[in-house]
Amino acid sequence: MTSLRTTHSEQVSRVLALLVLAALPGLVLAQAPAAAPAPVAAAAEETYGVEVKIIEATQGARAASSTGEAEAPLDPALAGLAKDLKALPFHQYSILDALQKELRSSEAVTMQFGRPEKKRFLRVQARGKKQGRINLDIAMEARSGRKPAQEFRSDVSIPEGGTLVVVTKRKNMVDKMILLAISARTLPAAGVPGPAAR
Repeated sequence: MTSLRTTHSEQVSRVLALLVLAALPGLVLAQAPAAAPAPVAAAAEETYGVEVKIIEATQGARAASSTGEAEAPLDPALAGLAKDLKALPFHQYSILDALQKELRSSEAVTMQFGRPEKKRFLRVQARGKKQGRINLDIAMEARSGRKPAQEFRSDVSIPEGGTLVVVTKRKNMVDKMILLAISARTLPAAGVPGPAAR
């Protein structure tokens, strides 16, 4: 009988303990809440340094002059592209204009080039970077009438710090072509020093 009374007392004690906890939920909630995870900072949007040189060239390989006159030397502004231009089926290269701009992803810039009365424009839009290559959307158009006439459009992918020469297709040109020498690089984020100058 004694063991039965002890067992019954233990059961009564457990029931009372449960009733106390149910009546005082604050005892359970008094535990310190788990710390909320720190918010993950959004990645800084990259900025790209973009340069486009607008070059006019004559179609056809350079032919020997019947008069013996030497062809005009390459524009010094195109000296860095001499090797690339030599491999193309053009000659008599001359630079019409140049664009230099810092663009964030999805940002665009438009500039007029050539003779003002021609109302010709170049538009460049950054499309971000993937697999080490900077993607740009390039378009050329003429605005002689109410509706702009698109002369050229292409999506290009530039190796980091590299240059790509693009030959545009223009309907109204017989022997002259427009080339675009497009360079792009990722600029260091604010507060991060760039490569040390040599």
